[in-house]
This record gives sequence, C-alpha cells and structure tokens, in this order.
Amino acid sequence: TWRQLFAALRDELDAYIAGLPAGGDDYTASLRQDGLATNFGTVDWDSPASRQLRDAITRIKGTPPRPYTNHYAGDIRFPIRILGAQAFGIGSLAGDFYGPNEWVDEDDLVRLTAVIVETVRSWSARGATSASSS
Repeated sequence: TWRQLFAALRDELDAYIAGLPAGGDDYTASLRQDGLATNFGTVDWDSPASRQLRDAITRIKGTPPRPYTNHYAGDIRFPIRILGAQAFGIGSLAGDFYGPNEWVDEDDLVRLTAVIVETVRSWSARGATSASSS
C-alpha cells in the first residue's frame, strides 16, 4: 500500500541519516506527503517508447493524445517507476468512478485494446522498452 511504501521510505531515510559521519553539523531530513499523493510516475514525453505509444493512439483513434501527468488514484505506475521501469497510464472513456453506476465505453475499450496490441508490437520490433526512462 502507499502507507507501507511511505513508511519504508521514511525508514530508509532515517537509516541513511543515522549512517552519516558525525561532525559539527547536525543532519536532519524529512519526508512528507505532498497533497493527495499525486503520482509522479510519468515517462518522458519524448522518449522512444512514449512516441511509439502516442503514434499508436493517433493511428487508431485518429487524434493525438494529450499528456496527463498526475494521477490521484492509488495506481501501480509510481511503484513501478521506483524500480526503474517505464510505466504508462492510458485508459478508456469512462465515468462515475467509484460509484454504483461506473461505466466504460465499449467502443473506446476496443480501441484501447488495439492501441495496446499495436504499441507492444512496435516496442518489440524497435526495442523501445529497453531504453532507459528519464
């Protein structure tokens, strides 16, 4: 969970500070949650893998995607990025999230599946997934 990850990060920071050499200066550090735990797990917009994903979206949907760098739900992209892997967030047209009448547009879900298939084929052919993320 986010709380477990945050606690583990705090423990690592405390251990690092405790391991610094003693001297005339006191070392302090803090780790705090900023706002609503916005997910900073984005991939560079101009990376090869990102361009290939955007190209697939543009070909299948007919319009280029817009960047959406912040995600307020507890998704998996941030922990994946901590492990050094590229992570992308894309989805279908939907609404009424977390409500009893949450919905997903079927046609858009089919387009999303096509985008994923085309993107993975492109990454496999060009080796973009092996490129380091920034």
